[in-house]
Amino acid sequence: MKIIPIVNSQRQRGFTLALGLIMLLITTLIVVTNFNMTQANLNAAGNLQYHNEAIAAATTAIENQINSNFFINPTASTFDVDINNDLTPDYQVALAAPICVKVQRHEPNCEATGTCTSEEVFTGDETRFTTTWELNATVDDVTTGASINIISGVRVLLTEVEYNSSSCI
Repeated sequence: MKIIPIVNSQRQRGFTLALGLIMLLITTLIVVTNFNMTQANLNAAGNLQYHNEAIAAATTAIENQINSNFFINPTASTFDVDINNDLTPDYQVALAAPICVKVQRHEPNCEATGTCTSEEVFTGDETRFTTTWELNATVDDVTTGASINIISGVRVLLTEVEYNSSSCI
């Protein structure tokens, strides 16, 4: 009969402890790395949200400017925009003075005389003017760091009286 020696369990406890510490260190590194990656993804998503809000603020300001009679006395202005409807302005938009870049005159009753261009579909006895305007809105938000500049074009059909009182002469 052969006798098998009993292995001393005291020697193996040290190896188990060292292996457990190494596994704990690796797990900690994985958790910390995942936390940092999650934080970076949250920052990227937040920055995208601020960027989209700034675009929405600039677009809102341009639409508000279009709905006014901006062509009569075009001046630079600022416009406060409340994105989240909490009655507190979230963004301030700087609107540059609108610039008239093109004018096209449409004579009265051009269909009857056959002098219409392909774009003219006006009937009546009044001369009309199709004016093209460049609108520029800039948002610089110090709180979020969002910065955007939007240039938009708009066509406005003016009567002769409106055209003569506009700055597009």
